[in-house]
Amino acid sequence: MVLVLVAIPLLVAACDNGDDDDVTPTPIPTPTPTPTPSDIEMASIPRGSFSMGSTEGDDWYERPVHSVMLLPFYMARYEVTYAQWVKVRDWGEAHGYSFNMPEDRGGEEEGGTQDENHPVTGIEWYDAVLWCNALSEMEGRTPSYYTSSAKSTVYRSGRVDIQNDWVKWDADGYRLPTEAEWEYACRAGTTTKYSFGNSISRSNANYYHGGDSYENRTTPVGSYRRNVWDLYDMHGNVSEWVWDWYGILYYGSGGLVAGVNPRGPSSGSYRVLRGGHRRDSPEGLRSAARGSSPPDDRSFRADYKGFRPVRSQGGVEYKGAD
Repeated sequence: MVLVLVAIPLLVAACDNGDDDDVTPTPIPTPTPTPTPSDIEMASIPRGSFSMGSTEGDDWYERPVHSVMLLPFYMARYEVTYAQWVKVRDWGEAHGYSFNMPEDRGGEEEGGTQDENHPVTGIEWYDAVLWCNALSEMEGRTPSYYTSSAKSTVYRSGRVDIQNDWVKWDADGYRLPTEAEWEYACRAGTTTKYSFGNSISRSNANYYHGGDSYENRTTPVGSYRRNVWDLYDMHGNVSEWVWDWYGILYYGSGGLVAGVNPRGPSSGSYRVLRGGHRRDSPEGLRSAARGSSPPDDRSFRADYKGFRPVRSQGGVEYKGAD
């Protein structure tokens, strides 16, 4: 099985691709996958440095561009699918987990779907974190998230605003990517607007007025070409939750200008979303584009949100800059 995720509700604008033919994206053949016991396929993301942010347009909250170094990690090749969400959620509920939004997700009225191979939508940040912990325990791994800095009680219920030092960053369990990890993996060594270049079309991603037959609805995960690090749908389809609190000034004065494994601000009111979604403009799908939302969002915009997990790679000391 496969996975998926999405970014923020940015300004929606139509895009004229110069071709009105109805096109259905065709999944790209993939190498032999290496699935986990839960069928989550992970790609290995190498250690490295990159320039995070952008100087394009009026999006000053993407500035200044700053150098970031990251240790290697694994990232899900696909956004979490509806089938994967249900499988892990059901296991969690049978083993002491209580999700805040336990009802079926899918958002049919907003273009989502409960088809097994589409990304799950309508997921709040807290439940994405709970799901990562449940997946870790389901596979016999050490959970990443805890209810205090003592890291003695695993986070299994409620809406807890977990702090950076409540996380076992070097555990072998699953977690949400940091904002820096997400952009680094999305870019995959590129410096262009998108991982596939400076322009976008319906053959690259699912976005507003992209022109394919899935217009304004989710597409099955893996419908568009993967980036060079074997990750699918990093642009569009659904916005993806990441770990960090959102800080408008975090990149600049009073925030982080450069760092190693940055984990975002220590507090906030909104969590970051990345990648853009099916109702987003092309600008919202850029590698550097930042979005945000309340972590417990239940509005109609929740149906634009999904996620994909990561894991730290063993044998490295995961120290970060808060």
